[in-house]
Amino acid sequence: AEAVRLAREAFADVVVDLEDCFHPEQCAVLEQATTVFLVCRLDFTAVRNTRRVLDHLAARGVPRDRIEVVVNQARQANELPVAEAEVALGVKLARFVPHDPGVIGWANNTGIPAAVKEPESAVVQAIARLVGLETP
Repeated sequence: AEAVRLAREAFADVVVDLEDCFHPEQCAVLEQATTVFLVCRLDFTAVRNTRRVLDHLAARGVPRDRIEVVVNQARQANELPVAEAEVALGVKLARFVPHDPGVIGWANNTGIPAAVKEPESAVVQAIARLVGLETP
């Protein structure tokens, strides 16, 4: 909690990537967050687990309007339909990061950010929009 407080004093935006949200120190961070991006894929297991996390966060007092579900690796064959996922999650899905293993795999394997190599790619553009940038 102290580290987050200090970071918020020093920076306009603070991004924290948490392993999960079930430990007290993680809950303390989430309770202070202005926006929580909860990332999931459109498969049964991921949607079920995301629903569990949404319920857990609600029980911890994190307002639902601060939580945005982001669909990662979207538009793959055989994924759940968006409408079915929305019913299961109880939220409207509006943020999608497309599946692009070529761009992301290349970035992971070379260490060169995808935004440097492929700034016009759909995946980079989606991530830029997610963080509030017009262009990467």
